[in-house]
Amino acid sequence: MEVDINVKTFTGIRLGRARSCGSLEPANIEWLQQKWTRPLRARIWMHRVPRAERMTGLETDRLSLHRRVSEDPCPDPNFGTRRRLIRKLGLLGAAVLTGCQFRAPIGSGSRENTLATSVPIPAPIVDDPVCVLTPEATEGPFYFDTDQVRRDIVEDRVGTPLQMSVRVVRVDEKCEPLKDAYVDIWHADAAGTYSGYPDQLGGLDTSGQTFLRGTQLTDVDGIARFDTIYPGWYPGRAVHIHFKVHYQGNSFLTSQFYFPDDVSDRVFEQPPYSERPNRATRNGNDSVLREDPSDGNLLATITGDTAGYSGAITVGVVL
Repeated sequence: MEVDINVKTFTGIRLGRARSCGSLEPANIEWLQQKWTRPLRARIWMHRVPRAERMTGLETDRLSLHRRVSEDPCPDPNFGTRRRLIRKLGLLGAAVLTGCQFRAPIGSGSRENTLATSVPIPAPIVDDPVCVLTPEATEGPFYFDTDQVRRDIVEDRVGTPLQMSVRVVRVDEKCEPLKDAYVDIWHADAAGTYSGYPDQLGGLDTSGQTFLRGTQLTDVDGIARFDTIYPGWYPGRAVHIHFKVHYQGNSFLTSQFYFPDDVSDRVFEQPPYSERPNRATRNGNDSVLREDPSDGNLLATITGDTAGYSGAITVGVVL
């Protein structure tokens, strides 16, 4: 049975029309109404929706209840999927943690080791936005929707820490940051391997894995932030990260951004990247790079050193 209810929300959470993963009892609805402070409207299904049905039309139903959550600067690593988000909505009123440090992947690459050591790196660059329309680029063969809203996308991967900020602006006369847009990113690990697909380099099968993939919601400054590692290279491509921008249920941009060759050279002299020498493709001869990287349109700004980097890029969309 489907019902319409008036729910309320506090700053940083917005509810759209959505289907939840499970049941929502009337008592819980009453609690939501008492807990939150600003009225909005949501549509809730009172029965469990089969997985196959929930997977239908993901691209047109991204404004779902359990994804409309603002970025947490120090996220719980278990707070990643839509199901967990819906279960933990009641915890979002807690005070925001401060003094976060980057989680550096070390040692064997286990999750425990990844979270145990922090390497401070420069703060992400947040310059005034530049109104330049970002060109489309191929999605590539390795995209899929992981159904995971998360800042930390490292999982068990080992590599040089990278704190990446993607700023989305509207290309118009105002050049305003675009708040509440979803940014998906995905990229290869230090060995040039993507998660979720068979027949990777060396015949590796990563089917069922989700490392180095995730989605974040842009804040009031139009910025989505990710904690990841510096991307690896693979034959025929320069170092890059794929991304998509979605807004109000529509996909507005699919593209890729790149990294300065001199920074990549320094990173690839260090393990584990140094285990794969002889990188042949650079920005100047990449087959997909359609704009001169010197204009900054597709080239990320990178600061830091091999202990950890901070990157930033501004992408422009027309709605």
